[in-house]
Amino acid sequence: MKTQRNETSAPQEITLVLNAAEGRLQVAAGNACADGTQQAGLLFSFEMTVPRQGTEILAPAIQDAMKRMRVSMQQIGRIAVVNGPGGFTGLRLALSTALGMARALNVPCAGVSYTAALAADAAAVLHAADCGSPLLWAVLHARRDQVMVQGFRPDNTGTAVPLHPVTTFGVADACSHMAAVTQSCGCKACLFGSGVQRNADAICRHLTAAGISHSLLPARFSHVRPEALLAATADAVWSHEPVEPEYVRGCDAEENLPRMAAARGMQPEKAVEALHRLTTS
Repeated sequence: MKTQRNETSAPQEITLVLNAAEGRLQVAAGNACADGTQQAGLLFSFEMTVPRQGTEILAPAIQDAMKRMRVSMQQIGRIAVVNGPGGFTGLRLALSTALGMARALNVPCAGVSYTAALAADAAAVLHAADCGSPLLWAVLHARRDQVMVQGFRPDNTGTAVPLHPVTTFGVADACSHMAAVTQSCGCKACLFGSGVQRNADAICRHLTAAGISHSLLPARFSHVRPEALLAATADAVWSHEPVEPEYVRGCDAEENLPRMAAARGMQPEKAVEALHRLTTS
């Protein structure tokens, strides 16, 4: 577990943000500012790369971090959680932990888009560096040869405005989609995310062949900074109702159930029926 602390004194009411959309578990705590400037408001953050043990250790790790920072769990005023897109298991882990803590503390919850947080982080850096207004493409790894894609266009303040919902493509089809949209907007493309890191050569080859001017941001932009997670809560909609997940693709185990059932001598149709009965009754 990697923990980062900020010298800022603890606010009276803390915003807690949980993210497990991709391989790591992220937690950020602080106060969310309406103007999106979060550096001064970060109280602490930490990351864990133990997805198989996440269910058992996430909540205790939060409690331990709060204790070491000498703040009370009762100072948590609201809890945000990244609700998609991302891996099925990670999203469920973060959503269930957020809901359990929110119910225990009687505080509201809100969902945060992972791709929007990634794009906002990239847009802020590009805007500060006066790099113009390229189309921003968040490209997340889905599975072998598949990616989840969402495009954003920065406005004149550097805010990333989504162009369309997140969509899952094969890598070649994703490149064709990004090339067509970028070309219609008459600008260059700037790409980032875990899907870019895993498929960089193929993406560059396809976009170059399509005549699209593009750049790939480094691996640092494949993960959301804790400050950006807090900033993403500024426009969140808070409620005491459970946060709904935004799954772009199903659980690998569910999609592979017929094959796994057949390998164990079970009839695939009966296994699917049994899963449906268990998850809907």
